[in-house]
Amino acid sequence: MPEAWRLSPRRRLKTLIFKTARVFVVPTLRLLIRFRIEGLEHVPPVGPALVVANHLHNADPVLIIAAYTRPVLFMAKKELFSIPVIRWFVRQSGAFPVDRGKPDRSALRHAEKLLSEGMLVGIFPEGTRSVTGGLTAPHPGVALLALRASVPIVPTAIFGTEVL
Repeated sequence: MPEAWRLSPRRRLKTLIFKTARVFVVPTLRLLIRFRIEGLEHVPPVGPALVVANHLHNADPVLIIAAYTRPVLFMAKKELFSIPVIRWFVRQSGAFPVDRGKPDRSALRHAEKLLSEGMLVGIFPEGTRSVTGGLTAPHPGVALLALRASVPIVPTAIFGTEVL
């Protein structure tokens, strides 16, 4: 676990929530959804990385968080932060808002800060769910973030969630 995550009391609480949720969420997901995880050996055990994934369903961030053994802090559409109950859950997961309608420099700066603290930052480069199941053009901010942060990129592919 990155030092910055351990030192902050707020992050300590989020780590506890993350670990507790994993105890319940992962077995529940395995009962409800048949999923296979491959390639976790490519995720750095410590230090920063950018987790870049396709996006087919609202459940995708939850599945990625469940699959990874380290917390993944996602950029999440700002609209989720305007719904009180959802906002609480999204914030507890460590997600932070991004305005998808324009280049959101503050979201990119926040992602850079998290990466500089040794965290895994999750991002869906297309900016939204795919309606066709195929890939669409990525937003340029993803490449900018990857270049500026100079951290490993962990490509993550999700298949089948479009039928959930």
